[in-house]
Amino acid sequence: MVPMGREKVVLYSEIAGAIVDIIVNALLIPKYASTGAAIGTLVAEFAVLVVQYWSLKNEVRDSFKQIHYIKIAIALVLGSMASLWVKLLGLGNFITLVISAVLFFGAYALVLLAFKEEMVIEILETFKLKKRGEQAISLVGRDIYEKLIKGYTEKQWGRDCKDLPSFIIKRLPVRLTFDNNYFNALYQGIPVDYAFQDINDIPGVLPEGRTKPWGTGQAVLAAKEVLTTPFIVINADDYYGKEGFRAVYEYLVNGGQSCMAGFVLKNTLSDNGGVTRGICKMDAENNLTEVVETKNIIKTTEGAEADGVKLDVDSLVSMNMWGLTPDFLKTLEEGFKEFFEKEVPVNPLKAEYLIPTFIGELLSEGKMSVKVLRTNDTWYGMTYKEDVAAVKESFSKMLENGTYKGDLFSDL
Repeated sequence: MVPMGREKVVLYSEIAGAIVDIIVNALLIPKYASTGAAIGTLVAEFAVLVVQYWSLKNEVRDSFKQIHYIKIAIALVLGSMASLWVKLLGLGNFITLVISAVLFFGAYALVLLAFKEEMVIEILETFKLKKRGEQAISLVGRDIYEKLIKGYTEKQWGRDCKDLPSFIIKRLPVRLTFDNNYFNALYQGIPVDYAFQDINDIPGVLPEGRTKPWGTGQAVLAAKEVLTTPFIVINADDYYGKEGFRAVYEYLVNGGQSCMAGFVLKNTLSDNGGVTRGICKMDAENNLTEVVETKNIIKTTEGAEADGVKLDVDSLVSMNMWGLTPDFLKTLEEGFKEFFEKEVPVNPLKAEYLIPTFIGELLSEGKMSVKVLRTNDTWYGMTYKEDVAAVKESFSKMLENGTYKGDLFSDL
């Protein structure tokens, strides 16, 4: 039980056993002496068993369901018959004990092997492990080996697994305990759900020749079954900074319905060419009224411009960081059905259902309110290959000034 992280159960069961032992001994030893002590020990061990079984009842029940009782019963009968036959020969106590034990376990194992009992087969395989593939199977099982290890390993080494030396087995990251602590991080137990965007998960028929994903709207809908609380939507390949996340989080947990992190335009521009940005228009209460898509925005000595028109570098822009609630998913799903009816027939191979576009439509129709939350963090993306060096330099400065630590999760 210790490898399973049940140390407390072991402690409690031992305490229960000790208490039972003291009580039974006190009652029986005065009358039955050593026999009473033996009974006390037996009852105490049974008490330990009861406590441990109760704490593991679900796991034990599952294990019992996997036991092949008929096979084991046949093996026990034949093994016992072989053992009894030796005792009839009258060879002497010690020799009889050794031979009967060998015959019993040998007959028991042979019967289970004849029935192809998995446990016996796995034990036998461990005695003949010489190659990398066989060792991997013994550690992780054939199913995981075939699906996750074999193909990748052969691609990596350019050789069949069985031709690789056995020392490579040490590189398999197999844990031999039930300890779920992968890292020394405080929040490592936070559950993570994965949702997969399926091109066929649509309210209609997949157009012939369509290979392009359906866009960010469908990507969020792919996760609707696990989105039961307010959530944030971002582009996974962009850097947003801490401030935006904090602002959106605090707005949502304090009862806000829909919001967007508004980044300062000058903090999102590239030194290496023009970019497209959605410039936000807001009312007096910072509610979003419109997102104006502006193309070819470039830095200038005086600030920024797009096609010769000067822009306010302090204006807020949308970088696709949205704070939303589960109620929005219903609206998003209805919009996807409408998108399929109207947009897909017009452009079946390239039409995309995009969250910014859909929210813009809801705003124009007065069906949604979105609060714009200003963030002064710098946004980083990879619009041009020349941006790589600048981004690396910026991240290095963040480490130097203490924005982040070299060990990223050390402060968790």
